[in-house]
Amino acid sequence: MATRDDIIQAIGNGNSTATAIADAINKDRSHIARELKAMSDEGTLTRTKQGRSYHYDFVDDRSEDGLSVNKGYAWSEWMPEDVPEYIPSKREYEEIQAEVDHRETADNPAHIRLTGPTGCGKTHLARALAQELEAPFFDISVKWATDTTDLIGRFVLVDGETQWINGPLTKAILASRERPTVLLLDEINRARPETKSALYEALDDRAQITIDALGGEVVQGEAVNLVVISTMNVGQGHHVEELDLAEQRRLGNRWSIDFLGLNHPDRESQLIADRTPVSAMFAARLVEAANNVRRLANDPSEQLSRGIPTGLLLELAASAYKYAQAGLENAALRATRTAVVDPYYQRGDREITGRDTVISTFRSFFEGMPSEAVVENAELQAWADEDIVDTDADPEEAVG
Repeated sequence: MATRDDIIQAIGNGNSTATAIADAINKDRSHIARELKAMSDEGTLTRTKQGRSYHYDFVDDRSEDGLSVNKGYAWSEWMPEDVPEYIPSKREYEEIQAEVDHRETADNPAHIRLTGPTGCGKTHLARALAQELEAPFFDISVKWATDTTDLIGRFVLVDGETQWINGPLTKAILASRERPTVLLLDEINRARPETKSALYEALDDRAQITIDALGGEVVQGEAVNLVVISTMNVGQGHHVEELDLAEQRRLGNRWSIDFLGLNHPDRESQLIADRTPVSAMFAARLVEAANNVRRLANDPSEQLSRGIPTGLLLELAASAYKYAQAGLENAALRATRTAVVDPYYQRGDREITGRDTVISTFRSFFEGMPSEAVVENAELQAWADEDIVDTDADPEEAVG
């Protein structure tokens, strides 16, 4: 049996008679004719006699500008709130702010390309920028399986009726007609070529998309209002598609983002101490251990495939505090396992390359440390002065 979605898709592709629609979706004509008649009786389609045949089309509920998709959004619903302050790893944020703040006077849209390892703050930067602009924020997480309907929209059944639902790209284009809008294309270099082709019509000076399913409807945006931020992970273990020169040009200027602690360990330590109950000394030691792992991950000759994001260090610190408050031994190493090693360096039953390196690195910093040292600087200092780390212990036992 043909679904109504099949019929609507066929009409959107230019077929208007029962015979043409039946041929397009390879279904029985009599069944298609009955469905078309029912849909026209319900008001979903128009039905007009032309010669010996009935022709079917979408109900014309377009506004004066011909747009047949919903424009009645309350854009404030998409504005991010309570985004923590973004702390730059280098000087990228002030340059990106300048690109955005002066895009109108320069008559040059702000297209921003961010590269860096997973968890270094690329998405956080985009959300923080949207909050600062008081702009709607649309996040498209790109995967190999992402297709054009995920971006533009699709027909869905709602309470037994077929409705068109806009995708995030369509919404971003519509929002840009009224106000500055931030569109995040997360991991853009994982997209298939056919998916990227749908994106790039929106990313050039046209700032538009074409909705084939709505009969080739063109949705026009305002290019200077559409702030496009694309991100790309770098490092080992990422499947990516090459970007050609035309694609790179559309994605705009490029900034390389790194882990905050590699460039500003004091800032990352302070961040951890401010947002969790751990001591300043413990936070600093935590960042030092993480930086050792990050440097190894940046070295192509090493097997370690990923560094440790700031977000995971915050989770580690919070868990270490909880374990210390509960009186559990080896609070820091327990937290290393539960917050970092198991969730980030293990995929099902398979260990991520370099897992043992992470374990041994954190063991060298925290093995034997009393749990009280997580929250008391004096306890940590006293333990560090004793220098009692047992470097011959089994790394699995150390975090278990």
